[in-house]
Amino acid sequence: MTTIAYKDGILAADSRAYSGDKMPMGFKTKIHRLKGGYLVGASSRDVGKTDAFIDWCRNHVNKGRHPGNQGNAVDIEVQAILVDPEGQVYYWYQLRCFSGPLKDEFFAIGSGDQFAYGAMKAGASAEEAVRIATECDPWSGGPIVTLKLEAPSPAPRKTRKKRK
Repeated sequence: MTTIAYKDGILAADSRAYSGDKMPMGFKTKIHRLKGGYLVGASSRDVGKTDAFIDWCRNHVNKGRHPGNQGNAVDIEVQAILVDPEGQVYYWYQLRCFSGPLKDEFFAIGSGDQFAYGAMKAGASAEEAVRIATECDPWSGGPIVTLKLEAPSPAPRKTRKKRK
């Protein structure tokens, strides 16, 4: 499964690959940077569903709106956090769209979410919280991966023609 945490502009996740009811099968990336400066992290009990969800997000996060605002009826059983370029957090839980923006100091999802949330409540960073969760949650592990929210790029300025 997974532990994903977000705090102070940092999205962090473990990298242990889950193989259903079998032993871990290596490592994988669970958090991603999408076009437009969005960050997304996803978790699911079903092997392969997070990959399909991330692909869906890549195709729908555009025009400055998150996927849930675009009228798409998609039923993907995952738990996810989406952070927009301004740092607003949206939550997906086996629904047809994201909920939010949510207001809180930090967020955690996945099988180790309670451990990560408690660690952040005690002052840990998102990365430290995931590391702590991997020590407590048997479904999380491997190297910790982080992504930093970057400030949105300013709109390009139109060049003016010089008057003669």
